[in-house]
Amino acid sequence: MIEAAPQATVLSALEALKEVMTAGAIKNPAGWLRRAVEERWQPNNNFSQTDKTNDLRSFNEWFPLARAKGLVIASTRSESGIKVLAANDQWMPFAEPITLYPLESFEE
Repeated sequence: MIEAAPQATVLSALEALKEVMTAGAIKNPAGWLRRAVEERWQPNNNFSQTDKTNDLRSFNEWFPLARAKGLVIASTRSESGIKVLAANDQWMPFAEPITLYPLESFEE
């Protein structure tokens, strides 16, 4: 699968994997990389400055709490913004889960 993918796609996926492995534990790096290649994930350093300032602060506070509750598994950033991988193995824009599970709901 990796040999069949464009070189730029594989290199971007590898850079994204390096970022994620630096930030925390990955249970299945090979599976993560496969999905990153299939879905053409980009490393976070390609994230636009506007999205960084708008969402990053609330994401950084929300994500560890949501992960501890088992609501999300992983996250990535793209040109369209932050996306999270929900426990049901579905990717969604960060705006969706934070609406369903606002930060205040974790304080109860």
